[in-house]
This record gives sequence, C-alpha cells and structure tokens, in this order.
Amino acid sequence: MTEPTDATDSPDPTDAAAAPDPADAALAAARALTGEIDHFDQLATIEVAAMGGPEAAREPIRICAVTREQVERHLTVPGSWAAPDPQPAPRFAITFSARKRRERAEAAAAAERQTEAWEREYDDMEAAAETALADWRRRADPGWIARATAARDVALDDLVTRGLWTSEVREGYRDSPLAALMMHAALAWD
Repeated sequence: MTEPTDATDSPDPTDAAAAPDPADAALAAARALTGEIDHFDQLATIEVAAMGGPEAAREPIRICAVTREQVERHLTVPGSWAAPDPQPAPRFAITFSARKRRERAEAAAAAERQTEAWEREYDDMEAAAETALADWRRRADPGWIARATAARDVALDDLVTRGLWTSEVREGYRDSPLAALMMHAALAWD
C-alpha cells in the first residue's frame, strides 16, 4: 500500500491574493446542486470551492486522488465484495463425507480471513489519508483553514435548508475537519 505523501514542495496556494471569496464560491457550489445528496463526490465539490477552487485545493485533491486509486485497485483483490468470486458458491448439498464438509469449512474460513484482511487494508488506506490530510492542515495557514471550513459549513447548512441533505447526517459532519468530505468521496466503494 502506498501512503499519500507530498510529491512536491509547492508554494502554499492559500497565499494567493486574488483568491475568490470562499463563502461565495462554496454557496454557489451548493446551490448548483439541485437533487438530493446521494454521494460524497457532491459534497467534495463544495469543499474544493470553499478552499478557493482546484488550484488552492491541489494538495488535498492529490492526496484524495492517490487514495481513490488505491481503493479502486483494492476493490479488485480477493476478499473485496466487488471482486469476482474465485470459485462458484457451493450448491446446497447434503453430504456424508467428512472430507467434503471439512473442505467446505476450510474454504469458508479462508474466505472470511481474506475478507478480514481486505477490511484491515482498507482501514489502513483510510488512516493514511487521514494522516496525510491532517499533516496538510497543520502546514496550512490556520486562518485560511478556519475561513474555508466556515464557508463549507454555511454551504452544507444551505443543503439542509433546501431539503437536499438530512439534518441528522449534517450534524454528524458538523465538526469534521476541512477535506474530510473529499476523503470520504475518495474512499467510497461506488
């Protein structure tokens, strides 16, 4: 597994003097959404807008792109619910053969171990993305982070006000750090 890391020492995009107003940009991104929110990708567009657009958000976009690639590859490995089943599911059969029962039990146990290993690797990808994004937030200007987070939160509240997102789900993300929704979009299995 490749951990998302900084590939370049690029200048801090938050220093841009002519950056668009993040509150206006985030609210415009939210208002561009007209249907019920059903995927984190929709919410990620709001976060990118709140950060000032793709140029200002290039590091979290890169971290999330690496994570997305890892997840897409990971979905094809054995143990993933999305991977093709390497052998057809056994048909229901009554057998008196102890060897056949033992083979089936061993195959089921092996499949369970494979799925558990897949889930641990997925959790490791999530932890690596969280760590990389937390490192990015620590290096960024705290005032910029606060403004972008506030702009995102106003836009997310607008989605609730317009009935496009439930207040219960919104409350669950009330204190989420900036770029958390982008990370969840990258980790999505669909």
